[in-house]
Amino acid sequence: MDTEEAPLLKIITIGNGRVGKTSLIARFCQGHFVSTYKQTLGVDFLQKTVYVPALRMDVIFQLWDTSGQEEYRSLTRRYFRRSQAALLVFSVEDRQSFEDLHTWRAVVLEECGDIPMFVVQNKSDLECNRAVSEEEARAQALHWELPLHCLSVKENIGLARLFEVVAVRTVRHSPACLTVKTETEVRVKRQELKVERRKRLLGFCALL
Repeated sequence: MDTEEAPLLKIITIGNGRVGKTSLIARFCQGHFVSTYKQTLGVDFLQKTVYVPALRMDVIFQLWDTSGQEEYRSLTRRYFRRSQAALLVFSVEDRQSFEDLHTWRAVVLEECGDIPMFVVQNKSDLECNRAVSEEEARAQALHWELPLHCLSVKENIGLARLFEVVAVRTVRHSPACLTVKTETEVRVKRQELKVERRKRLLGFCALL
C-alpha cells in the first residue's frame, strides 16, 4: 500500500515524568536511545510508517509525547482528543509512576472515551531496582482488562511486539481509521505545535 493511503493512528503516550515516554517514541520512530533526560514541554509527536503483517498493510504510527508534569496537564489534555489508542507508561523502578496510572487512565477515559489502552512497563533492564513486581503489574492490567507489555527501551526489547498489537487492536476497534489520511493533516498539527511552543517561550521570557 502507498504510504499516502496508509491508515494513520494517533496514539498518545502518557504517564509520570521520567518513565521513558520520550525515549520510547524516539527508539521506535528514529531507532536510537535517548540516554539523557529532557523534560517534555507540553506535547510533541513523531511518526513512522511500518508494515504490519497481521493487517497486510502499512500503518502510520503518529506517536504523541505528552508531559507528565502537573503544570502542563491542562495543555496536554486537549491534545488527547481524537486519539485512537493510549499507552499508559510506568517505570519498573518508580512505584509512584505505577500508582498514578489510575489517574492517567481516568484522564484518557474522560477525554477520549473507550479507546484501546495498553499498560506499558518500561526499564525492565533495571531488575535490581524493581519497585513494582511483575505479578502486581499483571494483576492491575488484568483488573482493567488491558494488555501488559514489559519493555526495555534502552535494550530495544518488546517495542516491535507492542506496536504490532497496538496496530491490530486499534484498527479492529476503530475501522474508520482506515480512511485515507493526507500529509496536510500532519503539517497542520506541526504548525499548531510550533505556535504553542512560541507562546510558551514568550511566556518564559516575560517571566524573566
